[in-house]
Amino acid sequence: MKTNRLLTIVFLLIVVTPVMAQQKKLIKLDLPTLFKEHKLKGENRALTLSHVNSTHQGVAMGESSGGAGFAWLNDVSFDEGTVEFDIKGKDKIGGSFVGLAFHGVDETNYEAVYFRPFNFFNPDRKNHSVQYISIPGYDWDFLRTNYKGVYENEIKDAPKPNDWFHVRIMIGENNIQVFVNAESKPSLEVKPIKKGGGKRIGLWVGATSGGEWANLEIKKLK
Repeated sequence: MKTNRLLTIVFLLIVVTPVMAQQKKLIKLDLPTLFKEHKLKGENRALTLSHVNSTHQGVAMGESSGGAGFAWLNDVSFDEGTVEFDIKGKDKIGGSFVGLAFHGVDETNYEAVYFRPFNFFNPDRKNHSVQYISIPGYDWDFLRTNYKGVYENEIKDAPKPNDWFHVRIMIGENNIQVFVNAESKPSLEVKPIKKGGGKRIGLWVGATSGGEWANLEIKKLK
């Protein structure tokens, strides 16, 4: 009898331990509070509070003369898991690139997923609506030239370019999936080219653009 119990315990440890290892730790981040506590600071952009309405109280990065902008989350490290947030760009051709940076070391070494709202309903450009990049070496222009249609895609049921929309990004070691609003199938699914090499995560804008973010949640794999 004791032998059977021992075997049962060993079996449960073998089966349950891997499952527990895959559980996710939920982190809800109040962006306005982080900003007020100086735990969220704009890099190459002015960062301000954004109180649009009761459901979208967050932060905004202003426009700039050029270059990518960041707001790294201090005291938060991230490797694999799921990131969800609401985001808002605008319908400005070539002037609205909004998203999320992750696996960052600094402003020159990171990965990112971002959106071009001005392409959402452009029949000739909607396949350039959502994009994955890995900096340095694999920016959008290199990927579009050498891997056409692999690292960017359209959003089938796209939101209006000037509206808030919800994003869920599932980031794994060998796979990244991007879902918009209530999508059951990802708008973009890619195999990461290379990890950014770090564990920083934060808000991101490209070129001269600004953007707004709210309701950020991170589910990290333990």
